[in-house]
Amino acid sequence: MRPQTLERLAKIAEVVVLRAAPGLLNVATLVSLGAWLGANNYGLFSTGLATTGLCANLIFGPVISSIVSEHAKIAALGNARAYESALVSTALLMACATTAATIPLIGIGLIPWSWAAPIATFGIYTALQEIPHARLKFWSFGAAALTQAGSFLVLAWAVVRPHPSIDAALLAFSASYGIAAVLSYALSGLPPIAWPKWRLMSGAITIGVPYTLSTVAENGLFLGIRYALLLTGATAHLSTFSYCVDISQRFAGFLISAISFRSVPEAFKAAQVSGADAFHKELTRGAVFAIALATPAVGIVLVLNSFWPKILGTGSLFNAGLFAITSAAIIVNRTKKLSLDPIALRGQQASSVVAGYLMGAFAALALTALALRSGNLYGVGFAYLAGYLTAALTTALILSRSATPAIARR
Repeated sequence: MRPQTLERLAKIAEVVVLRAAPGLLNVATLVSLGAWLGANNYGLFSTGLATTGLCANLIFGPVISSIVSEHAKIAALGNARAYESALVSTALLMACATTAATIPLIGIGLIPWSWAAPIATFGIYTALQEIPHARLKFWSFGAAALTQAGSFLVLAWAVVRPHPSIDAALLAFSASYGIAAVLSYALSGLPPIAWPKWRLMSGAITIGVPYTLSTVAENGLFLGIRYALLLTGATAHLSTFSYCVDISQRFAGFLISAISFRSVPEAFKAAQVSGADAFHKELTRGAVFAIALATPAVGIVLVLNSFWPKILGTGSLFNAGLFAITSAAIIVNRTKKLSLDPIALRGQQASSVVAGYLMGAFAALALTALALRSGNLYGVGFAYLAGYLTAALTTALILSRSATPAIARR
């Protein structure tokens, strides 16, 4: 094996460890919350968490969606520090505006305070973490992620266990991201906070706005199934489905995200130096490695569960068959985000991602409706998988048809 290959594998292993450790801590937290909240309340907690995540992405997404690609361009011009300062300042301004906007809504009882807090803390943490991500400073990123996961576990035991409630669980979640955001800012070298320089952020926002629409469309699939279960009164199915999806994301999802975390920024940097061929080669290599890593991991979890059935929770929350199906869906979607979405982002074709998720959401919700008529929980899982397969195939088809020599040369 060539030294370059060994070095690359060592770097990927480093990232996997840094990403897997927070993921395992989050699994421990979710298992604990599942036991404390019970089969009915866990689904409501998870759906609330996913809803606040959507709100955070809507608010912060236009700024952070294209940071990695924009940072590579601006760093090549020697303006990385000024760009990072503008990013931090913009994120803080948006967090303050979000907090101010939610206060009257909380006052009139339109939204609960426990749903408002995670929007600001999760949003600003995500924005700040893009700085070490773009710099390829994986230890800094990992330290903040590990702090968030550890804080969430400790706060869950301190706050939720004595008095289990959805509000307490959301409070622990939001506080953990607030703590980690402070650490992430410190590890990023304390970029100066000043009034944002919009000229530096304009490129990111121009690309980020349409790309954020893809997040909304994706949540039409991701949240649409959950709300369909909730509105039809299938709270037990909602909790089991949500729990299996959450656990799948922490195993299969985190592993693929770990590979994506390194491969995507390296691909954009390679594109700046060597062009489109190097960009596509880096993404393809990352996607193959990610699938090869995530698929056996899911199998290992299923084998362990067969020997120790209570290792991933008690009662009706964990379903091995549904976990396998949702894990397959997560692998499809995360691999798409690693391979197809960066191509769309670089080619300024975010509409292909939006169209993919819109088609996927339509397919998933239609199949979910059929599954609910028969009360088939596995049918809901297959609807989730079919939605992501439809999204990936639609995006790939649009990109293949719209590819031009001009895009390839960028």
